[in-house]
Amino acid sequence: MPKTKPAPKHANGTINKSAVIRELIASGLKKQPEIMAALAKRGIKCNSSLISQMLHPDTEKARQLRRKKTREDNATGERSAALKRSAAIRELIKAGKSPTEIIAALAKRGIEVSPITIYRVAGYDRRHGHEIERKRMERARKRGDHVSANGEAPKTEMDRAFEIAKEFGGVRNLQAVLKRLRKLVR
Repeated sequence: MPKTKPAPKHANGTINKSAVIRELIASGLKKQPEIMAALAKRGIKCNSSLISQMLHPDTEKARQLRRKKTREDNATGERSAALKRSAAIRELIKAGKSPTEIIAALAKRGIEVSPITIYRVAGYDRRHGHEIERKRMERARKRGDHVSANGEAPKTEMDRAFEIAKEFGGVRNLQAVLKRLRKLVR
């Protein structure tokens, strides 16, 4: 039985799985199950995605290029075409346009959309809009500037105290009642 050389290690002492997989590929193993079995014999646990990346480096390089391009687009402030399209659809939906009018208006701008894209954007907004509205209302409630469903501002403690003072004929009368109440409680 041929002697296997020790697995290459990273600087921190852990096994460099990528290097081991590359060695196995160079030795003639070309299928994922064969490589998994060879790694298991060496006592190395590895997931199939790492082996797939090593077997198909061109695909991985293409993914990395796409990620890099996306990061560059985000760094320059450029938005992807899909985001621009969705924003344009939302703008026209808010303006009250029908799907056919939206398709025509966007075609004039050079943006091609299908009716299903419009329905998906509108549906997403309908489904998730109530969550956004609920969170906005919660923040407003915490700040104290919440408006209830009937259009009235909620009663604050000062509003309630003012109403009670009116019922007792003014603040002085309310203070006199509170003094009497304090004597009764003691």
